[in-house]
Amino acid sequence: MPPACGTLPRTKSEMLKFLDELLETILKLDSGDPITDCPASTLAILPTRPGPLIALAHSKLHAYPFASVPPCWRRLYTDASIVKAIHLIKCNIAAIREQPSCTRPVDNIDRSLGNETTYEEQWLDEALKALDMALIMTGASGRETLVENLIAALQKHVQDPQQPPKKRRKLEGNLGNFPATKVDKRLRVSLIGDQIPSVAHLTLSGFERHLKDGGPLIIQGALTHWPALQERPWSDPAYLMEKTFGGRRLVPVELGQSYTDAGWGQSIVTFKEFMEKYILDPCKTKDQNIGYLAQHDLFAQIPSLRNDISIPDFCYATLPPQTAMQSASHNDAPSQLEEPLLNA
Repeated sequence: MPPACGTLPRTKSEMLKFLDELLETILKLDSGDPITDCPASTLAILPTRPGPLIALAHSKLHAYPFASVPPCWRRLYTDASIVKAIHLIKCNIAAIREQPSCTRPVDNIDRSLGNETTYEEQWLDEALKALDMALIMTGASGRETLVENLIAALQKHVQDPQQPPKKRRKLEGNLGNFPATKVDKRLRVSLIGDQIPSVAHLTLSGFERHLKDGGPLIIQGALTHWPALQERPWSDPAYLMEKTFGGRRLVPVELGQSYTDAGWGQSIVTFKEFMEKYILDPCKTKDQNIGYLAQHDLFAQIPSLRNDISIPDFCYATLPPQTAMQSASHNDAPSQLEEPLLNA
């Protein structure tokens, strides 16, 4: 089994061993693994030609309604993406860079831009793109921890202070060097006609009593203890860049005020591009697209961000019983959940 997240490789030799163990885990086909339902010809080339298999699985993902995609194609897309990322990393860490088997980038990654700095950044971007696309496109079911550990190990390797400073700067890119500014809080919000009541230091029982009466309520100070608002502030772009591997992580973004608008669309961009284009730019005009993260489980993709928040006790409140009139007018009345749903 590959090492757990708490025992990430510390040296180049440990990193190579770690990658080999991950690759062995992926290529060991158990009888219950969904990928075994794929044609044998595809599985035969998984260790050496992951690129064409990613393209094949991608076409299968779009050939069915989302809920009806056969599990084998989801798994093939995920595993081929991981194999591609592992090959890219192995062929580009300094310890094996000169081995003959690694003189050519996997699946012909383009070297045409020329200089070494560009290529160093390119292979790293390609490896992260493969892993993030697996998470975004399939959820990487059953491989989530493996992908998380691989990304954590890669970031640790890139930031290793023992690497030559010049090479480290190439690989880190903008990691930690984002402008030391806070996010512009001058948000465009709709005007509220009626004043919403506000309370401070509300207890759980007090909140449950309020639920019986209904109506919106502002609870002051309910989130002030969050690390996201204190020692690990999400309002600090440099911190978010660090948590997203120098802004290289990919995120799906919805563009436009509403999905009913003519110009509404979706795009997958780097987190750095999302921050620069839609969050930090204070000079937006009214005609420019609004971009926001939506319909995507960011905490599943980047679990370390989940540690920056906590679920308020209010989310565990007991719902009041419905009146007969409410039951008659709401056929889809909410039921009590065992655990609150995170929408982030």
